[in-house]
Parts: sequence; structure tokens; C-alpha cells
Amino acid sequence: MDVPLILEIPTSHLSRQDSMGWFFTRTGRYTVRSGYEIAQKNWEDSTVPLFGPDTRGLQAHVWKVQCTQKLQHFLWQSLTGCIAVGDRLRSRGMQIYPQCMRCGMAPETVNHTLFECPPALQVWALSPIPTAPSRFPIGSLFTNMAYLFWELPNDDRMRMYPWLIWYIWKARNDKVLGNVDWDPNDIITKATAESLAWAKTQEKQEAESPRSQISVEITLSGDRCQVDGA
Repeated sequence: MDVPLILEIPTSHLSRQDSMGWFFTRTGRYTVRSGYEIAQKNWEDSTVPLFGPDTRGLQAHVWKVQCTQKLQHFLWQSLTGCIAVGDRLRSRGMQIYPQCMRCGMAPETVNHTLFECPPALQVWALSPIPTAPSRFPIGSLFTNMAYLFWELPNDDRMRMYPWLIWYIWKARNDKVLGNVDWDPNDIITKATAESLAWAKTQEKQEAESPRSQISVEITLSGDRCQVDGA
């Protein structure tokens, strides 16, 4: 089957031996820049998420989540591994105990802290956010975040999840730094109250800033004086 295709390949009229060529530049000569570009492209094409969705889409969506800017930033920090959990600190060379200091059952990763640690699991189970085995929460931070971003029911109560994540993190810090335990119901109550307060503030701001209308008085009769604004 390939014979016709091979015969169609144009050959050189010059009588010289075959040689190696680089077909990614116009001159046919290798350059460091072209080699780097091809290597980068091949790496990007062959790299797929090992477990969960593409993180770039998640990071971009963070800034569209309906919550305060502080919580948006914290969600971004969580996705990029920029919060001070044991696993991340050890990856930076700090010699600390790697296990979760709340439960001692697993390494303290971002996902474990926010979703899989027993106190965090309690919060999610008692909250209005739907949970299901093997769906949410699970062992992938990116899949858990994708579920919260795009798969929740169309219900105003679902908008509280950024505050739930924030107070789960605060409860972790209070336990680790001060040995203070939070009741899961208190976390849900605080998250609910703050999410509702934020939503009401947004509605009030929208109501108080109507489009400005410029009214111009039109004189139909009588004398008129034109003045220079300068």
C-alpha cells in the first residue's frame, strides 16, 4: 500500500549521499531554540493529569467563585499547594512529623486536611453539600474541587462551600497550634452565616448603584446665555 506514496516522494537531482536533516527550521539546520520548542511541545502533548481534571482550568475558575477575594485566594493556594500542611513543608526540606496532627491516620496533605481527615469528613457529611462514596470527597484534591466548582445542584445553599473549606482550615490550625477543637456544627453555622451575609451585601450594593442618568433641562422659549466651561 505504501509503494505509490514512496514513489511520489521527490528526489534530489544532485548525486550525493543521503544525510541527516532537521525539518523543524526553514534552513534544515538544528538550533537550540527549535530543539527546546519541540521538546516542550512533546512534553505537553504527552503529559496528562494522573488523577483528576486539568489543574489549569481549576485555577482559572477560582477567580469566578462567588465569595470574598480572601477566600478566592485561599482556594487558589489550596490548588497550588501553597498552604502549610506537613506534606508541603517536608517537600521544602523542613524536618517535621509528616502525619496529620489531628488524626494521625495519614500524611497531612492538602486534600487530607480539607476533605479526608475525619473532622473534615464530619463537616462535609453534616453540611448541605451532597456527598457520596467514591464521588465526593475522595482522594484527589483536584477532583474534589472540580466537583464543588461544577457539579453541585442549582441551590443557593451550595454557595457556602468556600466558607466551609476556610473554616475547616481554621479548625485545623486551632487544633494544631492551640489544641482547640471545633464542633462540626459550629463550622457549618459560621460558614452559613458568613455566606448569607456576603450574598446580602452583594445584593445591597447592586441595588444602591443604579445607572446614573444625566438630565438636561431644555428651554423652549426666552433668552439663552451660552457660557464657556473654561
